[in-house]
Amino acid sequence: MFKDFIVRMFYVAVAAGLILLGIVGLFFPVLPGVLFLFLGFLVLGRASSRVNQWLETQSWFRQIRFSWNRAALVSWSDRVRLTGLMMTRYLLSCVSALHQVCKTMLNRMAPTK
Repeated sequence: MFKDFIVRMFYVAVAAGLILLGIVGLFFPVLPGVLFLFLGFLVLGRASSRVNQWLETQSWFRQIRFSWNRAALVSWSDRVRLTGLMMTRYLLSCVSALHQVCKTMLNRMAPTK
């Protein structure tokens, strides 16, 4: 009984962290907010049968879960490769944005003749 309580509290803590990251991700484009929110609700649904029943009545959650299950047909090696490509794209995007910011700051600081 105590072990079940500890496991449920662990799920709730992980879900709270994921949902918090999801909320932050909605305001900062670097974090995938919707993904973290979905994962947070998915983990919270494992901790509580009421939450799971409520989630199953939500059409948006069912649609995302359907897409999630359909993506399960993709092999792990392809998932890892796609994740690496997406992370590389985001990294290059961040480097490009940082380059633009530095370039703008240097132009403002440069003395005019």
